[in-house]
Amino acid sequence: MRELDLRTSRIRRGWLDRLKGYDRLYETKVTDGERAAYGKGPTREASEQAALRNWNAKFHDLDTREPE
Repeated sequence: MRELDLRTSRIRRGWLDRLKGYDRLYETKVTDGERAAYGKGPTREASEQAALRNWNAKFHDLDTREPE
């Protein structure tokens, strides 16, 4: 299994994000070189946690399978 790479950047807020009261908005990309999952949040930490949750939800079953 490859090591995960997390990249977080600040992104432009939309009108819905402004209504939610977000002063800033961050997006994190989690990748292993082949697959990717994204997460957004009002802080870097929240964005990274959301991306890791999405990664586990999408690819957890694939990572736990035995090699054929």
